[in-house]
Amino acid sequence: MFKKNFIRLCTLKDESPTSVCKKIGITAAAFSQWNDNTIPRKITQQKIADYFGITVEELLSEDDTAISFNVNNGIIGNENKNNVVSVSIDSSSNIGEFEKEILHVCKRLDTKKKHALLTKAYELLNE
Repeated sequence: MFKKNFIRLCTLKDESPTSVCKKIGITAAAFSQWNDNTIPRKITQQKIADYFGITVEELLSEDDTAISFNVNNGIIGNENKNNVVSVSIDSSSNIGEFEKEILHVCKRLDTKKKHALLTKAYELLNE
């Protein structure tokens, strides 16, 4: 699951795994050795988690929903980090029905589709 998560994070950030490895000092040979049964050393796991702004636990997670997006400039992150918006909907919210419907739909999307939706929303704001 580690390699799958790493590749997904790279894709969500519009970077190749090779370029991310190079930026954080991991060789292409080391990357090519990762598979479903192997993971890098703890120090490498931490470098990768730090680069993407997530925890090592999220990086290693089997749960596809563990990784979410920071809505501040589309930076990947998790809801326990700074600059991440956490939204809950309750009866005391000051948002309208339309916004609630958008949030309801968004909660049902996978991470990649949430990123696409957020990107499109920013494009619409800039029109």
